Amino acid sequence: MHKIIAVLTAFALAGMTAAIAQAPAPAAAPAAAPMPPTPRQAVMQSNRTAAASYSAITISNMEPDAARAAAQTLIDNGGRIATLFAAGTDQNDPRAQPAIWTDAAGFKAGNERFIANARKLQAAIPDRLAMAVAMRELQADCAECHKTYRVPLAPTPGGRGRGAAAN
Repeated sequence: MHKIIAVLTAFALAGMTAAIAQAPAPAAAPAAAPMPPTPRQAVMQSNRTAAASYSAITISNMEPDAARAAAQTLIDNGGRIATLFAAGTDQNDPRAQPAIWTDAAGFKAGNERFIANARKLQAAIPDRLAMAVAMRELQADCAECHKTYRVPLAPTPGGRGRGAAAN
């Protein structure tokens, strides 16, 4: 008797699952068009893309021209950062700490270190080990600057992952 009830229950659950699977999904709300990145966000996204390319460059087939171009992007963006965060640019940026402007000398020194390490990365090409060491130093520059001068993202519900906006 218990086996019959168990079998019938299994069939009933399978039938409900099939019915749910065939039910039309509710219409999703139209997604709002994403806001275009600000010039600051665009530079940081460009840095992230250039830095991410180094994993493929150092692990797979070495393409020295691609590596040099990615390093040059980082060097050029380092020069742009000084302009994008110059005195008087502190309006309407909820992700930037006021310390960027109140500690302008510290911010400038960190930016100069970033540029120097990007140049070191470019000079290391095609030595993969030297590139990896230089990239690690460059990533430490990014992490230190973001820790000191960037407002952290709010935790997501459940405490996992980054906040909704990433830049």
